[in-house]
Amino acid sequence: MELRQEYHRASPLAGTSYLPFISELAAALGNLKVYSRVRELNGQFYSSYSVISGGRASIDILITYFKEFPLFSSKYLNYLNFVRVHQLIITKQYSTVAGSLEIQALKNNHNRNRKVFTWAHLNNLTI
Repeated sequence: MELRQEYHRASPLAGTSYLPFISELAAALGNLKVYSRVRELNGQFYSSYSVISGGRASIDILITYFKEFPLFSSKYLNYLNFVRVHQLIITKQYSTVAGSLEIQALKNNHNRNRKVFTWAHLNNLTI
Protein backbone atom coordinates (compact mmCIF):
# COMPACT_ATOMS: atom_id res chain seq x y z
CA MET A 1 0.00 0.00 0.00
CA GLU A 2 1.29 3.44 -0.83
CA LEU A 3 0.19 7.02 -0.75
CA ARG A 4 1.46 9.23 -3.52
CA GLN A 5 1.13 13.01 -3.56
CA GLU A 6 2.11 15.03 -6.60
CA TYR A 7 2.64 18.77 -6.93
CA HIS A 8 3.35 20.77 -10.05
CA ARG A 9 6.87 22.10 -10.18
CA ALA A 10 5.61 25.68 -9.98
CA SER A 11 2.68 27.10 -8.06
CA PRO A 12 0.24 28.52 -10.62
CA LEU A 13 -0.73 31.33 -8.23
CA ALA A 14 2.63 32.40 -6.88
CA GLY A 15 4.87 31.23 -9.70
CA THR A 16 7.21 29.65 -7.16
CA SER A 17 8.50 26.12 -6.86
CA TYR A 18 6.88 23.48 -4.66
CA LEU A 19 10.29 21.84 -4.15
CA PRO A 20 10.94 23.36 -0.68
CA PHE A 21 7.50 22.24 0.54
CA ILE A 22 7.73 18.75 -0.97
CA SER A 23 11.25 18.35 0.45
CA GLU A 24 10.00 19.24 3.95
CA LEU A 25 7.12 16.78 3.54
CA ALA A 26 9.55 14.03 2.52
CA ALA A 27 11.76 14.77 5.53
CA ALA A 28 8.79 14.77 7.93
CA LEU A 29 7.71 11.36 6.65
CA GLY A 30 11.05 9.78 7.40
CA ASN A 31 13.47 11.18 4.83
CA LEU A 32 11.63 9.81 1.82
CA LYS A 33 12.90 10.48 -1.68
CA VAL A 34 11.48 13.31 -3.81
CA TYR A 35 10.83 12.26 -7.40
CA SER A 36 10.74 14.64 -10.34
CA ARG A 37 8.71 13.81 -13.43
CA VAL A 38 7.94 15.36 -16.80
CA ARG A 39 5.17 13.91 -18.91
CA GLU A 40 3.67 14.83 -22.24
CA LEU A 41 -0.06 14.81 -22.85
CA ASN A 42 -1.60 15.99 -26.10
CA GLY A 43 1.48 18.03 -27.00
CA GLN A 44 1.73 19.76 -23.62
CA PHE A 45 4.41 19.01 -21.06
CA TYR A 46 3.61 18.74 -17.36
CA SER A 47 6.26 18.73 -14.64
CA SER A 48 5.72 17.56 -11.11
CA TYR A 49 7.35 16.44 -7.90
CA SER A 50 6.08 13.49 -5.91
CA VAL A 51 6.74 11.69 -2.65
CA ILE A 52 5.68 8.07 -2.27
CA SER A 53 5.05 6.74 1.21
CA GLY A 54 4.81 3.00 1.64
CA GLY A 55 6.19 2.24 5.09
CA ARG A 56 4.03 1.83 8.17
CA ALA A 57 5.78 4.61 10.11
CA SER A 58 5.26 7.23 7.40
CA ILE A 59 1.67 6.10 6.82
CA ASP A 60 0.97 6.45 10.54
CA ILE A 61 2.38 10.01 10.39
CA LEU A 62 0.08 10.83 7.46
CA ILE A 63 -2.98 9.42 9.22
CA THR A 64 -2.19 11.43 12.35
CA TYR A 65 -1.71 14.58 10.26
CA PHE A 66 -4.99 14.22 8.37
CA LYS A 67 -6.88 13.53 11.60
CA GLU A 68 -5.74 16.92 12.84
CA PHE A 69 -5.95 18.74 9.48
CA PRO A 70 -8.68 16.96 7.49
CA LEU A 71 -9.30 17.35 3.79
CA PHE A 72 -12.56 19.04 2.81
CA SER A 73 -12.97 17.68 -0.70
CA SER A 74 -13.84 14.32 -2.20
CA LYS A 75 -10.18 13.40 -1.53
CA TYR A 76 -11.26 12.98 2.09
CA LEU A 77 -13.36 10.01 0.99
CA ASN A 78 -10.27 8.52 -0.69
CA TYR A 79 -8.37 9.12 2.54
CA LEU A 80 -11.00 7.17 4.49
CA ASN A 81 -10.61 4.27 2.05
CA PHE A 82 -6.84 4.48 2.47
CA VAL A 83 -7.16 4.35 6.29
CA ARG A 84 -9.48 1.35 6.09
CA VAL A 85 -7.05 -0.56 3.85
CA HIS A 86 -4.23 0.32 6.25
CA GLN A 87 -6.29 -1.09 9.14
CA LEU A 88 -6.95 -4.30 7.19
CA ILE A 89 -3.23 -4.68 6.55
CA ILE A 90 -2.18 -3.95 10.15
CA THR A 91 -4.69 -6.49 11.50
CA LYS A 92 -3.74 -8.97 8.74
CA GLN A 93 -7.37 -9.17 7.63
CA TYR A 94 -6.29 -8.34 4.08
CA SER A 95 -5.28 -11.97 3.63
CA THR A 96 -8.79 -13.27 4.30
CA VAL A 97 -11.38 -13.62 1.56
CA ALA A 98 -13.60 -11.00 3.22
CA GLY A 99 -10.70 -8.59 3.65
CA SER A 100 -9.55 -9.05 0.08
CA LEU A 101 -13.07 -8.43 -1.23
CA GLU A 102 -13.39 -5.31 0.93
CA ILE A 103 -10.11 -3.92 -0.40
CA GLN A 104 -11.25 -4.59 -3.97
CA ALA A 105 -14.56 -2.81 -3.30
CA LEU A 106 -12.72 0.18 -1.80
CA LYS A 107 -10.39 0.29 -4.80
CA ASN A 108 -13.34 0.17 -7.20
CA ASN A 109 -14.88 3.20 -5.45
CA HIS A 110 -11.79 5.41 -5.49
CA ASN A 111 -10.83 8.58 -7.39
CA ARG A 112 -12.48 8.65 -10.83
CA ASN A 113 -14.29 5.38 -10.14
CA ARG A 114 -16.12 6.78 -7.10
CA LYS A 115 -19.85 6.20 -7.28
CA VAL A 116 -20.72 6.75 -3.63
CA PHE A 117 -20.30 10.26 -2.23
CA THR A 118 -21.08 11.62 1.19
CA TRP A 119 -20.43 15.18 2.23
CA ALA A 120 -21.10 14.84 5.97
CA HIS A 121 -17.47 15.71 6.70
CA LEU A 122 -18.13 19.24 5.43
CA ASN A 123 -20.25 19.86 8.54
CA ASN A 124 -16.93 20.21 10.40
CA LEU A 125 -15.60 22.88 8.04
CA THR A 126 -14.71 26.11 9.79
CA ILE A 127 -13.41 29.23 8.13
